[in-house]
Amino acid sequence: MKKLFYLSMAVLALFAISCNSPEKKTQKLIKTYLLKNLNDAKSYESVSFGVLVESKTRVEDDIWYKTYIEVANNYLDTYKIFNDFEALDSANVNLERAKDVEKSFTAEREWAMTHKYRAKNGLGATILRETIFYIDDEITYVKRLLECN
Repeated sequence: MKKLFYLSMAVLALFAISCNSPEKKTQKLIKTYLLKNLNDAKSYESVSFGVLVESKTRVEDDIWYKTYIEVANNYLDTYKIFNDFEALDSANVNLERAKDVEKSFTAEREWAMTHKYRAKNGLGATILRETIFYIDDEITYVKRLLECN
């Protein structure tokens, strides 16, 4: 009788652990995120989830790095059109700032998972989307996403 009790407890514990796996936790987090952010959450239909993979943050995704590069490119366009040397100087300043961000950047571990789903867009048409969701290391929030289509 005791063996049966311990065996059933072990199976129950294994079931509880497997239900709270990182993959399941990530899938639940993604669904919660979508239900809060879709145009029509009631239209959400999950199609498939990809594999949970470990990823590293990239300097190209840093908001300051992206901003400095974008501003520098705008100044370079101004320089090319108007031959404005002040714009060229401003472009160089922003490129130097971007280099500083790059030098001090430290990659951090994160997770990534693709998800294919259907939902209504802002016009009410149901569309099929595939998105890569980047999740923090502890699998507690969606950091950013990348639309695949």
